[in-house]
Formats: sequence, C-alpha cells, structure tokens
Amino acid sequence: MTVAIMAAGDVRHHMTRQASRRSVLAGAAGGVLCGVAGCLSRSRDVERTVTKTHTTEELRAVTISTTLSDIDVHSAPTDAIDIEGQKAAVSRDDLESIGLSTTIDDGVLDISVDRDDARTVFGLRPDPVLDLSVAVPDRLEVRRIESRAGDLDVNDVVGNLQVTSETGAVSATAVEGIVSAATETGDLVVEDPASIDRLVTDTGDVDVALSGIDDDATIESSTGSIDLRVPDELDLTLEITTETGEITVTDVEDLPEMAGDSLIEAVVGDGATRLEVSTETGDVTVTGRE
Repeated sequence: MTVAIMAAGDVRHHMTRQASRRSVLAGAAGGVLCGVAGCLSRSRDVERTVTKTHTTEELRAVTISTTLSDIDVHSAPTDAIDIEGQKAAVSRDDLESIGLSTTIDDGVLDISVDRDDARTVFGLRPDPVLDLSVAVPDRLEVRRIESRAGDLDVNDVVGNLQVTSETGAVSATAVEGIVSAATETGDLVVEDPASIDRLVTDTGDVDVALSGIDDDATIESSTGSIDLRVPDELDLTLEITTETGEITVTDVEDLPEMAGDSLIEAVVGDGATRLEVSTETGDVTVTGRE
C-alpha cells in the first residue's frame, strides 16, 4: 500500500437534546419591544399532543419540513408511519394556530406544520411550536428533514438523506444511505452512515464516524472543531485544512501520526476518493475507530 504525505506547517511523527436554541430565535424579534414590559417572560405552558398514522401500501419515501420544531425520526418494526406531535404555546389561541399536515405526491409522504400567523400576536410573545416524533418502517426511505429552528435527530433509517436546520443541532446515526447535513448555528454529529456527501455547519462543532465513503465528500465548519474517526484501512485522498487551529492525525493504521497548523494531505492506496476536511477557526482531529 502506498501512503504519500504532504504537509504545510509543522509535521511531526509519533506525537501525541434537551435545551433547544429555538426559544432564543423565536424571542429575538420581540425582545426589544417587550424587554421592559416583560411580555416575553411568559412560557409555553399550554400543551397538547396530536397524532396521525399513515399506511405505507403506496408509499416509497418520507419528507419532513417545519419552521419551528424539534424533529426525531427513527425506524420501527411496523407497517405504518406513526406521527406524534407535541404542541406548546402561551395561549389556547396560539395553540390552535399550528397544526399537523400530511400530503402524498407520487408515493412520497410529506409531513409539515401548518401555521396561521393571523391568530397570533407576532413578535409580542414566543411563537407556538410543534415538536415531531416520527416512527417509520425500516423499509421506507427518509429523504429530507428540515426545520428553520430546531434540533434534528435521525436514527436507523434507510435512503439518501438530506438534513438541514438554520438554528439547531443535527444528528444522524446509522443511516443506510448517503447523508448530507447542514446547519448554520449548531453542532453536527454523523455516525455510521453508508456514506456521506457534504456535512457543513457555520458555527458549531462537527463529530463524524465513518466506516467508508463511496464518492468525493466534504466536511466543513466555519467556526468550530472537527473530530473525524475513520477505519484503519483507507483508500482515499484526505485533505485537512484549518486557518486558525491545529491538525492532528493519530491511531490510524494506514496513516503515520502527524501534526500541523495549516494543511495536511495524505494519499492512501490509489486515492481515487477524495475527502476534504476544513475549518476556519478550530482544531481538526483524525483518529481511528475503536
């Protein structure tokens, strides 16, 4: 096996959900108007649980899109899709302004949250929320999950998956497909996907555990550290860059231990698949899988 190493900077061998950010986002618009009066101090004490069940006889895939929600998606030994929503608001009127909606188009079930902003006092109190828990049969593809503000958690599903949140943490574990994930503000965790495409966060840490990749891929953070765990046997070109931070590579059988402060590139085997790992402000650590 051939290993070629190029480093810019210092290279040395053998060296050593529970609190969602959505409340901050939702309250920011009204903070200036209501700070003195204290109207934002009211919490979402009015709650209600809503449920829906869909048979899957004519379905091929599921997508989920919301504005202000935490979303949990997981597989279950069932022939139906079970959806449970937890509504929370300041008042009963606000609670009635949001609801669970489902549509089917060409074999794809889209789950979303309807909002009637005319029933709420916009900006004067926290927006109502509807958190979702979705159990899907293990044969049904999950293609897309997105929320503008909320934490997204996906476990043990199949299909090429795209997960996005503007403000919130994203976690995807044991996805049998290619994972693409992005969040503007929040940590990003991806463990044991079949493969990855592009994993990106503007402000947050990235933690990725790979068993391999099928095609070229990218892992990025503008402000945050990156922790990458890879198998001992590799066949790829690994490029790591950081503008302000340190790079370390340790405990990977196919790679010598390395350290640097700007760029490290390692070509292992034929290097046909390229993995680019970069952060502007943060450290990058590459280790072997336990």
